[in-house]
Amino acid sequence: MIKYFNVLCYIYFEVLTKLVKKMSPKNYSRRAVSKLLNCLSEEIEKQQPKNVIHFMVDFLCKNYGSHLRGFAHVWDVDIELEKEKKLVIEFFKSQKLTTEIAKHFINVGFDSMESLLYLNVHILDDIEKFNKVNWLPGHKIRLQQMFSNIDENVKKFYMEYEEGAKNNMDYNCIRVNERNGEIDDTY
Repeated sequence: MIKYFNVLCYIYFEVLTKLVKKMSPKNYSRRAVSKLLNCLSEEIEKQQPKNVIHFMVDFLCKNYGSHLRGFAHVWDVDIELEKEKKLVIEFFKSQKLTTEIAKHFINVGFDSMESLLYLNVHILDDIEKFNKVNWLPGHKIRLQQMFSNIDENVKKFYMEYEEGAKNNMDYNCIRVNERNGEIDDTY
């Protein structure tokens, strides 16, 4: 909670500093700050968020991102990472492997499609040991086949993904819970 409060104070200070610098007359800058606070209050009343501080930071990043010197990008990066992890899970599912096996790779840090391109069959034992699991023989063979030709498998996946997007098929690749940024794999 203190972390969010500190972040909120930082963002609030940055936005106010930018607004004050842009507006020369003092009365006008006070009106702008008052307008910002009123707008925030109205949005909070409309949305009724469970976590007001988190909502305020989101609101400021979405509406005043250019005033925050890159902070909005840092704040939103978790959502992008979760989307990438979801894509990795979908890739494993397209190879007829379980979500659980995909999560074993994510746990080791291979949490993007790009990172999967650097893997080969020789690292599979290390990933299995790190996660303290024993994959079923059929899954291990499927993984060996997948990583022996990983470049082609990734290309094929992206082609199918893009084709699915064109045909409005629901790949569920980008379903991320917007409230907490976690992967939603409950389908």
